[in-house]
Amino acid sequence: MASRLTMVHIGDFSGCVTSLRTALRAHVAVEDWDLLSLARRPALAASRLRATVEAYQAGRGVPWVKTRAWSEALQRVVEREGLMTRGPVLFVQTLPAFELDGGAPYAIYTDRVTREGAAAPSPHRSRFAPGWLVREEAFVRGAARIYLMGPSTANVLAREYGVAPDRVAVVGAGPNAVLGPERPSSACRTLLFVGREWEAKGGPELLAAFRVVRREFDDLKLVLAGCRPAGVREERVRCVGAVPLSAMDALYTEADALIHPTHREAVGMVLIEALYKELPCVGTTAGNQRWVIGEAGLIVEPGRVDALVDALRALIRHYPEFRRRAQARAREVRETFRWEKVAATMVTDLRDGAWGPRQEVAQESSR
Repeated sequence: MASRLTMVHIGDFSGCVTSLRTALRAHVAVEDWDLLSLARRPALAASRLRATVEAYQAGRGVPWVKTRAWSEALQRVVEREGLMTRGPVLFVQTLPAFELDGGAPYAIYTDRVTREGAAAPSPHRSRFAPGWLVREEAFVRGAARIYLMGPSTANVLAREYGVAPDRVAVVGAGPNAVLGPERPSSACRTLLFVGREWEAKGGPELLAAFRVVRREFDDLKLVLAGCRPAGVREERVRCVGAVPLSAMDALYTEADALIHPTHREAVGMVLIEALYKELPCVGTTAGNQRWVIGEAGLIVEPGRVDALVDALRALIRHYPEFRRRAQARAREVRETFRWEKVAATMVTDLRDGAWGPRQEVAQESSR
């Protein structure tokens, strides 16, 4: 029975790494490895330069971290440190894109895989160097277990990566902010937008829709959190910029609804947190937003300002009904989307041997 686990990630992934690590440590000892710090190592300067050149050659917008050169450099460090010989390993996200042959069994927990993100409309689709994608595919196919935040990725894994369904489990996620009690509300007067990437998250479309809707509802307010878009000087629009997780509860408490008109999304952690606070949500068809929101809001096509205007009007006019639905959905979300539940599933699988070597993994990796 495994009593310890090595957790490998690149950065904190919007707070998810910290939340998952805390939940896992209630069951097993966790050795944490954040590969983000390796980018600052002088010994890897040459590898980073090669990765930068590879990204430039791959095309505009390709990040240097999604190159074969950088993936290989990270893997060399991991292998020198002996991480893959110490026991089972959990990778958070597929960004490392390691090609692992032998060593400890490993699992992956991710919100999506690259081919899913690459299917988003331009210019918001995921970008990468071709050599990196080859490595990511091998990395995914070699995993003994793949844990997903939402069901859309399971279909991509089966269809485009050739991963057997019995190696995949949709386990969801949980809120990363510490959330207090909800605030009763009978009217929709304050809309909340949360996103670091203003354009990719649909900020310009929301602002355009807000201008239209405010002509009918002159007491409506919009709070923008996570970013400070240049040139936004609208009346009744407040930009608060980057907000620490410890301060997010106050924003959710102030708001009457969350508007998340993103062009690309896997699950949307802000949707989960808003529903914990019983806030109706407006999301888009991108990723798993419909699956998360359920009946507690409305879904529109990304980039459709007219559809967003209609959704905001409906939300405001019928707010008591949407609030009632959000309260019902909140009860389901609090039970389903919990980090304790995610961690317990992983640890149970680990102890039951689901992370062990499997013959079909080797067969699939040779395709």
